[in-house]
Amino acid sequence: MPGAHNVMREESEARSRGVCYCDLDGVFAPYPECWLEFIEVRTGRAFGSLDEAKQGISYADYVRLKNEYRSSEFKYSLTPRAGSPEFTRFLIQEGWFVGIVTTRPAGHRQLLIRTIRWLERNGIVFDDILFCDNKVEVVARYPELVFGVEDEASEANAVANLGYRIFLLSNPGDTRGGLHHNVTVVRSFEDIMEVLKRGPGAHENLHRQ
Repeated sequence: MPGAHNVMREESEARSRGVCYCDLDGVFAPYPECWLEFIEVRTGRAFGSLDEAKQGISYADYVRLKNEYRSSEFKYSLTPRAGSPEFTRFLIQEGWFVGIVTTRPAGHRQLLIRTIRWLERNGIVFDDILFCDNKVEVVARYPELVFGVEDEASEANAVANLGYRIFLLSNPGDTRGGLHHNVTVVRSFEDIMEVLKRGPGAHENLHRQ
């Protein structure tokens, strides 16, 4: 959904540096912590990870709770990750076209509207929002893609394997299967901004963990 923000720019200006994307849940929204908290509120059971939750709850209950979560006031009152608005404003000011990617169901217009309102209410600016189930769709949507920001190693590796640079916001214990050489682990948005300020080639030089 292009133009879903209040930053008015000419197309040429928006793409002067190229295209980047940020995954919504886990990058801006505090996932999976928020989801695990919702499960605890609804079931009275605390889980330390998604794997624990999936093993401790029946598949039917997990799906039911996830559907409740997607449309709940709980979800749309979350506080975003610290530095989210500053990071997206930096990208916009530097001339990047910013796409936000999420797996929220595309057919549910109210969820789309609430998602956009949540982003705007929290000062997170962007040029486009894409609902997809597979990150290959991101590459198809953005042929001028330069880099992406992910919070899950598996998703980061999937896009990196297609030849794109990915910043992986540190997620302890999420790198057991190894990382593609195009993936760089960072601790914060500030780390990403520092790399981008250094210009082309700096991405490879950031310390990999």
